[in-house]
Amino acid sequence: MAAVLAAPLPEGSVHAFVHGEAGAVRELRRWLRGQLDVPRERLSVSGYWRIGRTEDRWQAEKPEWNAAVEAEEQTLAV
Repeated sequence: MAAVLAAPLPEGSVHAFVHGEAGAVRELRRWLRGQLDVPRERLSVSGYWRIGRTEDRWQAEKPEWNAAVEAEEQTLAV
């Protein structure tokens, strides 16, 4: 994740496709929305697995996780 945060961004509008481990994806979403002010409609963001969770456990927890991410979304800029 540090490499992504340190990378230079091209000029112009940011569009991002961020899918991967849920914790890393959440941090990148915070950065994109909170620091870079990327509009929600320009993002595709999904935590489709989580460290330390089986697939079944993650799928059972994911609705609650998504609700928490959505609640956090309401506090971010843009």
